[in-house]
Amino acid sequence: MGEIKPLSNGTFGDASWLITSRWNGVSVGNYYEANLAIHVGDDSNAVLQNRESLASQISKNVVYPVACHGTEFAQVVDKSLEDISEVDALITSEKNIALAILSADCASILIYAEEIQQIAAIHAGWRGMNNAILPKVLSHLINKGAKSFKAVIGPSICASCYRVSRERYLEVQSMVPSAAKITSEGKYCIDIQAGLISQFLQYEITPELVNICTFENPDVYSYRRDGITGRFASAIWFN
Repeated sequence: MGEIKPLSNGTFGDASWLITSRWNGVSVGNYYEANLAIHVGDDSNAVLQNRESLASQISKNVVYPVACHGTEFAQVVDKSLEDISEVDALITSEKNIALAILSADCASILIYAEEIQQIAAIHAGWRGMNNAILPKVLSHLINKGAKSFKAVIGPSICASCYRVSRERYLEVQSMVPSAAKITSEGKYCIDIQAGLISQFLQYEITPELVNICTFENPDVYSYRRDGITGRFASAIWFN
């Protein structure tokens, strides 16, 4: 097994980021190939091999949250941890740790706060977006002294592929109006990336955008498309 094939990557000053594709791992069946999530039913030995491949690829210990679609975050100081339960965002200043978000339709957000030398990784589906996990993390970093940010929003399901009920549409419209969409055919949709961009702009931050729909792109996992499936990772670390 070689390196997991990257989907996208970049740098933010002293930090680097990488989004994995689903290719060049050892998982089989519905999880084919580079699944990085323990909790989705894949063979744990295969997942651990895939995780070891990613850790070797970026030369960092990788820490993952087990997302619960909430708004809690954790400050990471222990490099021995690999999974942190019941949080949807991680923050660290540790140089030997990479923070990684696992996703398969929800958005990932990677942030670098230069003044305080902190990085953050956030998992945001419609619930996290609606409940303001991104503003919560940004406010925390600002309170710690951050003044300028670099950020990227990773792949997620696009609005046209994310049809929802009228009730969910109205729930999102009431909190994040820019994320609530109606198609020309009158179908209700949610645009997670648009909602997150609007939340960033409230802080005068313009994020980079990996404009890839998970549902449409076979290079990444999609829960809504495939049901039983793996998770790809969006990771950030200090150089």
